[in-house]
Amino acid sequence: RVPMINALQRSLNTAAVWLTLKVGEHYWPKGAGYHMARISALGRQKIVDLARAMGVVNTPLNDTVSLPLGAGEVKAIDMA
Repeated sequence: RVPMINALQRSLNTAAVWLTLKVGEHYWPKGAGYHMARISALGRQKIVDLARAMGVVNTPLNDTVSLPLGAGEVKAIDMA
């Protein structure tokens, strides 16, 4: 077992994917059947929404399964 902060610092991909799934589960409607692909997609969308709310507006953040692994690039203007 590795604490989440250490797992993310060490770029343990399973931690990022697990966190995305947990975010999706949090927002998944109660009583709806469990569908991992849709729950994961919901988690990724929430991550994109948060990035947009934090000011990442000039970078296209495509909802791909590799998004939680940092596959997207963020423009320098969005990091300023």
